[in-house]
Amino acid sequence: MYVIDCIEIAICVLRVEAAMTAPYSRALEHADEEERITARTDWITLMYNVSHCRLDKGHTSVAPAAIATTTPSISAISWNESGRIDVFGVAPDDSVWHKYHVPNGGFEPVGFEDLGGFVDSAPVVTSWAAGRLDLFALQGGTVVHKYFDGSDWQPSSDWERLLGQDGSEYEDFVGQLAAASWAPGRLDVVGKAENGTYLHLYYDGANWVGWENFGGNFSSAPSMTSWAENRFDIFGVDVDGSVLHKYWDGEQYQPGHGPDDWEKLDGGPFLSTIASSSWGPGRLDVWTLDEDGALSHAFWSNYADYHKFEGLGGNFTTVPQVVHWGPDRTDLVGQFAGEVQYSYKYYFPTQWSDWQAKGGDFVSQPAVTAWSADNLNILGIGESGVLDWQLWIGGQWLPSFSGYYALGNPGESDASISNEMVQDEDQVVLLDGYKQEM
Repeated sequence: MYVIDCIEIAICVLRVEAAMTAPYSRALEHADEEERITARTDWITLMYNVSHCRLDKGHTSVAPAAIATTTPSISAISWNESGRIDVFGVAPDDSVWHKYHVPNGGFEPVGFEDLGGFVDSAPVVTSWAAGRLDLFALQGGTVVHKYFDGSDWQPSSDWERLLGQDGSEYEDFVGQLAAASWAPGRLDVVGKAENGTYLHLYYDGANWVGWENFGGNFSSAPSMTSWAENRFDIFGVDVDGSVLHKYWDGEQYQPGHGPDDWEKLDGGPFLSTIASSSWGPGRLDVWTLDEDGALSHAFWSNYADYHKFEGLGGNFTTVPQVVHWGPDRTDLVGQFAGEVQYSYKYYFPTQWSDWQAKGGDFVSQPAVTAWSADNLNILGIGESGVLDWQLWIGGQWLPSFSGYYALGNPGESDASISNEMVQDEDQVVLLDGYKQEM
């Protein structure tokens, strides 16, 4: 069975000095003056990358989605087929929070786990196998890392700073990182430097190797995905609005290793937000936005057959989140410009649906993930600051097509925040542990 999950979406704290649309402006009312003052201009143009890979033979790789807003967002990932979801975000004090859904149960803890970090970028999460999670973020422009080894978070006291193999420390990363894994013990991280170039670091099971300079002059954060072992693809939007592509084929980089060796795709100019995904070996999808905010989609099938960009409509400022729960299945969830609700579109088996309103009153872009075929989980931060959750399971939307379960407010300091998903017995009836309204 294919479990093509995760999208990862990463998080941005409510910090901005720029004028935004009405829903985002309302979100700023919850930010204090210090948060407004410390906002950086790069947050205003921050883009996350969606990348997505299949969970096959125990391997998972995910890189987060890209966002062009400065409202809080979340990232979510699933690493097994039994209902495990891990959700991450950034608290008002810049620490990373964590909440997870256990197989055959509800969300834990009651409240939110504090992972520390004091980060100045959204965390990126990836997994190379069940029970393993790796988080990456920026602190002062330097990449930091924390991981879950199946029982505990490591390092236990703080986050490790990732240095180059020569011991050098890069301090000029901006925006959002991208991360992926194509096998147990393998991690790849790509970030954008202040000068617009992409830099790459990887873990080979024993050592961190890099940073290597991929060059380019990008306006977007990188997006990265992997469809199988020894394969990963990197996409970005350059300052001219073109989509550029580079990939590792198991032996060498294509179209080359040099900083000027990038494949330029057709179309454009595009906005500085991009996502990539895959539903299995030989299939690769890339998503971006036309200048009018409409979603554009190009893909490769059968390993080499390229299909040029097609328009999928909508009106976005950030590329929607993408999930494939199996071959020939694509689910998209995003937020139209000027709207607070989410919108939804899917492809199966040979055609696209229309965009459909999913309700809600959100100040964050969505996080979307699937733990198995015929499952979809949509999470977001509501205007009140509460983490909301909607799921598709058993052929139905729960609690309803446009309704959401409340999972608590990660911005509250009280660790005993009630978790309605756990405590409201009217919502709990399925013996398998999944929630279904009576």
